[in-house]
Amino acid sequence: MATKQRSLILDIVKNMDGHLTADDIFILAREKMPGIALATVYNNLNTLYGMGEIGKVKIADSADLYDKSPVVHDHLICKCCKSVTDINIPDIHRHIEESLEEPILSYNLSIDYLCKNCRQ
Repeated sequence: MATKQRSLILDIVKNMDGHLTADDIFILAREKMPGIALATVYNNLNTLYGMGEIGKVKIADSADLYDKSPVVHDHLICKCCKSVTDINIPDIHRHIEESLEEPILSYNLSIDYLCKNCRQ
């Protein structure tokens, strides 16, 4: 059974543009539920991720970002401004398995680059 807090957090993640940190989600959640605790946000994000309701993007030396799409997809991450963009590389799962000649359970691909704004 979903709590009011979990429902609010899921609603925020599902309706956001882009990818937000737990702290960003906490700030938005407090606007609608002033008494919510940061620990509650973290716990519910971990639960929602574990249930397959939302995605998580791990970036080295940065806070995890939460993604409204739990479907496996890949990301471009700007090394300068840290912006994250979803990308879709068709059949990459199949190509990895064929290359390894082994079945894989999952993968996480993040491609570092410099976005157009940072290149200028």
